[in-house]
Order: sequence, then C-alpha cells, then structure tokens
Amino acid sequence: MDFPFEEKVKLEDISVYEQTIVAVDLGINTAATISVMRSDGTILGRHFYKLTKETDHLMHSINRIKKAQQHGNYKTPRLWAKAKGINHDIATKTAACIVDIAVLYNADVIVFEHLDKNGKVRCDLSASYNIGARYFIREILKSLDENSRLLIEAKVPQCSKRSTCTFSTLVNLNAEIIAQTA
Repeated sequence: MDFPFEEKVKLEDISVYEQTIVAVDLGINTAATISVMRSDGTILGRHFYKLTKETDHLMHSINRIKKAQQHGNYKTPRLWAKAKGINHDIATKTAACIVDIAVLYNADVIVFEHLDKNGKVRCDLSASYNIGARYFIREILKSLDENSRLLIEAKVPQCSKRSTCTFSTLVNLNAEIIAQTA
C-alpha cells in the first residue's frame, strides 16, 4: 500500500519518561480518536478524526451490495470494488491524519490497540487515554529493576494486569514512583 506521506524517519532511543506518544483508538463512529500524552499522564492534545462524507459513501455502497444480494445477485464485483476503494481511501486518509498529528506534536511513538469485540463497540476519548496509559505502564515497569517493580505492584496492584489498566492506573503508578524516590 502506497501512502502519500511515505518517508524514512529515524527514531531516537528516548527514555520512557521523556517520550511523547500518540494513542489512537480506531472506531466506527469516528475514524480515529487520538490523544497525545506524556508518561506522567499529561494530555497534550485530543483529536477526533471524522470522515462523515466518506463513511456515508461506504454505507451507501454496502447497502447497494445488500440490496443486490437480496434480489439474488450474489456476484457483484463492481459494487465490491467500489466499496473496497472507498474503504482504502478512508484508511489512507486516517493514517495520514495520525502521522500529521504525530509530526505536529513531535511524538516519539504511535500506539494502537485492536480489540476483537462482538456486539456494539463505542469509540471514545477515554479509550485512547487507556491505550496510551497501557503503553506507558508496560514501558515504565520494564525499565525498573525487579525489586522496585514488585514494590510498585504491591502498592498499585492494578498495574500488574495490563489488560485492566486505565488512565487512573498510570496516574497512581506515577504518584507511587515519585513517593519512592522522595
């Protein structure tokens, strides 16, 4: 897949405490909910990327496929090609937006999370906060020696199971690290 923003970027090896990340929650109602954050939990920016016109075109195209299939026409290559083209356009524009935001904030890392869920899925701001928090919690705990990590996990037990970590877990983790160093 060719993207219009293709260029080589050299990433520096920066301490997790100095990093700025872009946490992205890809969704259905908005193409992407994007949060820019630091390891201490500071939110530098919030962005909602919506492609309403393109999403409407995609839904219209999918509904045409459904209607054709209801009338017995199961082989609809042109309709499928149109839907795939619209979907590719949405993916390309969303990726370009995410990279533009990362460049704007001089981000060191872009973090995504993909969860397979059945049923209704909500795309929201707190989800992108939690995605970023899980990244920082993992990286912070990796950077600690085992004794320090065990002490912190005893004080903040939520951080030991990363799948249940939230933004508040990151705040508590940072408070405990500050308390231990004081």
